[in-house]
Amino acid sequence: MSDVLTLTHDDVLFITGLVAPQTIRTAVVSDINTILFVRNKSIPKSIIDIAKENAITVISSPFTMYRASGTLFGAGLEAIY
Repeated sequence: MSDVLTLTHDDVLFITGLVAPQTIRTAVVSDINTILFVRNKSIPKSIIDIAKENAITVISSPFTMYRASGTLFGAGLEAIY
């Protein structure tokens, strides 16, 4: 999470396996409006509600972080790190 707080890029897709309120709060502080939860994580309604309140789109993927990142990179999404 601390790495995300240091970002200065725009239009960031936050890819994480941590489904928790602090994930949404980190996105809010970092001006990130899309979060991809990997490893087929179930997203509780409480997390979805916090995301909605902050205009953050949440997506769930069955892929591992490695596979999701690789697939997105292969489709042209540029890496930040």
